[in-house]
Amino acid sequence: RDLHSVPTRRSSDLLVMVILHEMAHLKYMHHKNTFWAYLSVLINDNAKQQNDLRDIALSKYIDLYDLLMK
Repeated sequence: RDLHSVPTRRSSDLLVMVILHEMAHLKYMHHKNTFWAYLSVLINDNAKQQNDLRDIALSKYIDLYDLLMK
């Protein structure tokens, strides 16, 4: 998927989601189903699905990401 075809959120919404994601780790120090269920309650949305959509959108850039992270 192209990044432009994925529904976008305002940067302030993304910032809140990142903060809530990290706060959820205070309770669940993993990415198992219990973590995603808890985060879904916090963001009032399907957190696992949102994460998967982002991963799919970015997947065609994984080689560039790997190169940059070396």
